[in-house]
Amino acid sequence: MRLAGLAGMAVAALLVGGSVEARAATAHVGVDVGVGTAAGDALDGSVVITAVPGFSFLLGPGSVFGEVPFAGAAGDEAGFRLGNPVLGYGVTLKDNLRFAPAVALPVATARRDGNVARDLTLLSNAAAMDGWHAIWRWLPDDLAIVLPLSNQTPLGNGGVLQTQLVLTTTIPTAGDGAEVDVILELGTRLLAPLGERVGVGLGFSEVLFVTSGREGDLSQAALEPSFLWIIAPGSSLVVRLVMNLDAPNGFAFDSDKVWGAHVGLTVAL
Repeated sequence: MRLAGLAGMAVAALLVGGSVEARAATAHVGVDVGVGTAAGDALDGSVVITAVPGFSFLLGPGSVFGEVPFAGAAGDEAGFRLGNPVLGYGVTLKDNLRFAPAVALPVATARRDGNVARDLTLLSNAAAMDGWHAIWRWLPDDLAIVLPLSNQTPLGNGGVLQTQLVLTTTIPTAGDGAEVDVILELGTRLLAPLGERVGVGLGFSEVLFVTSGREGDLSQAALEPSFLWIIAPGSSLVVRLVMNLDAPNGFAFDSDKVWGAHVGLTVAL
């Protein structure tokens, strides 16, 4: 199997959030688990853990997909917090051009009767662990409308060049004077085959708050080497290391900065 097949099954890593999308099989389930550094003094644990289970199934000319993200800190008795669940529908517009609009529901929030600083720091770290990719998963009290466009270009050596543009509008729901935000995410990834069923990749992403009333640095660049393995037709394993390159969360391995190691498994049903 050429790497193009691998890219098709691992395309979730570049599409909305990380949600699995049905391709060769009728349906898929999957999960992305991440472990990363915990920046800030509000967390009891020194390691942040994220888990994003997802599903997809073919319906009409495209596929329905969804995910439910969770985040927690190791050693923290407060347990895991729920992110913003997402539901979307992906279609192929032309050749390898893919459009997968989605809506993220405003479920993530800081406990009003608990440790607000802890919850906000946890959600912020969860977003930073993935280089702000799909940051709308972790924005508290925001409804997000996500419009991603992605493309895959086969290369002559059996590799694949993936590119992505995501335009997200977040609408505050808490009624605390927060403003509507527009977020732009640009991403590219080069995938190269190592054999019939394995490949390596290198990705770069830039996420920018285009319009925002938020304070601080409103852009984040990240580099992401990855390893991909086709376990069986329609099923794959993706290992990623996300390294933030600049402020506010980089350089990744500096003190009080953030990196994330992720393992994603997709299984065809």
